[in-house]
Amino acid sequence: MVKENNRYLTEGLTALGWEEFLSDCRKQGYEKSVEKHIKSLEKGYILDLKRGDWSYLLSLNNGESKLLDIGSGWGTISIALSKRCKQVVAMDISEEKSRFVKLRCEQDMVKNIFPLNANALELPFADNSFDLVVLNGVLEWSALLNKNKDPLSVQKACLNEAKRVLKDNGMLYLAIENRFAATLLLGYKDEHTTLRFITLLPRKLANVYSKVFLKRDYRTYTHSLRSYRNILQEVGFKEIIFFAPLPGYRDFAYLIPLDSKQMLRYFTSNIALPLTIFGYVFFSLAKLFMSFGFWRIVKYFVPDFSIFARK
Repeated sequence: MVKENNRYLTEGLTALGWEEFLSDCRKQGYEKSVEKHIKSLEKGYILDLKRGDWSYLLSLNNGESKLLDIGSGWGTISIALSKRCKQVVAMDISEEKSRFVKLRCEQDMVKNIFPLNANALELPFADNSFDLVVLNGVLEWSALLNKNKDPLSVQKACLNEAKRVLKDNGMLYLAIENRFAATLLLGYKDEHTTLRFITLLPRKLANVYSKVFLKRDYRTYTHSLRSYRNILQEVGFKEIIFFAPLPGYRDFAYLIPLDSKQMLRYFTSNIALPLTIFGYVFFSLAKLFMSFGFWRIVKYFVPDFSIFARK
């Protein structure tokens, strides 16, 4: 979403550069260019339209809905949801990615997506404009857009803007990491800072930790399930529902409703994630909690949340 969050650019395109990459997309098609030049990122993150499958949990007004995808990045979710919406605005602060989405839409002959380069804290839309607003992997980075205010207040401002442009009874979809994910508790690195245990620390101490090792303030706040609920309620959202996208919100195979004991028990007993370190850690802890009857604890340690909230 912001310049500091350009690992998908720097790792894949450093040697090539955006202009050459976009030129190559025009010549041989964006799919071949992505496979050729985005070396460090699974092509599915950019090309797999199943990343928008959560939308089938929503009623999108028989194809008449208007969608705003804030921090749309490569446009994958915008493309996926364009099939169910009348109009999609794919908005990103990166001009280069907005140009990529425009090119992608032209090549896929998608005519109801409108790429836009804009700031999530100053949405250029009237009140009550959209039926659905998407913040997929965006909220945690929003505090980098205004470094003069504390991160939490900037995140709330971002959510307030999203709420402002939603129609009455419109829906917000928020996908984001869990501050207390099981893997982070066991010492795996926070992907926003590459530092261990930083999300677990009190904010002031985390800020000192970041300044010492990264020479910058800690601003990419993630939160717990309870805190996300409280923040959304404070902003004015209602009917807040939490799911666990597993293995993670970027490449989920399952969406598990977190307030359902039966679903959690069935999942931990019958369904296996791909064989990864994360899968082993999560299932080991989940089965341990479930065996002692602590099923309610499991939901507090999932890696990510997919959150639906109504205006």
